[in-house]
Amino acid sequence: QAKNKFSREIIFSKKIFLLIPPPQISDISVLHKICDFYKKIYLFSQKIDKKNKFGIFAKIENICLDAIILILEARFEIKIYKIKPLKSARTKIEILKRLIRISWELKIIEDKKYIDLESDLIEISKEINNWINSLTKIGN
Repeated sequence: QAKNKFSREIIFSKKIFLLIPPPQISDISVLHKICDFYKKIYLFSQKIDKKNKFGIFAKIENICLDAIILILEARFEIKIYKIKPLKSARTKIEILKRLIRISWELKIIEDKKYIDLESDLIEISKEINNWINSLTKIGN
C-alpha cells in the first residue's frame, strides 16, 4: 500500500513539474552574471576607504541592485512587457560602465580590477541587448 501511494506521488509531482515551462537559458544567464558582478563590487568595496565606499561605490552598488531588480521584473513578465524593464536595465548597465571608469580614472580601482569589471559589464550589456533583440524580432 505504501509503495503505491509513494509511486503515485512521484508520478503526480512529475506531471506538475512538466506543466511549468522551463526558464530560458538567456534569462538565467544574464541574471546570474549581474548577481556575480554585484558580489565582486560588494567584496571589493570592503577593501576601499570610507570616503569612496560610501561615495561612488555606494552609488555603484545601488545601481547594480536596481539592474538586478529590473532583470528579475523582465524575467517574470509576459513577452510584450519585458522590453521596458530590459531597456531600463541596459541604461543602468551603461551608467555602471561610466561610474566604474570614473573610479578607475580617480585611481580608486587598479588597472587589473577595472579590466575585469568592465569586461563583465560588456558581457552583461551584450546579453541584455540580445534579449531585447530576440523579443523585438518575435513582435515583428
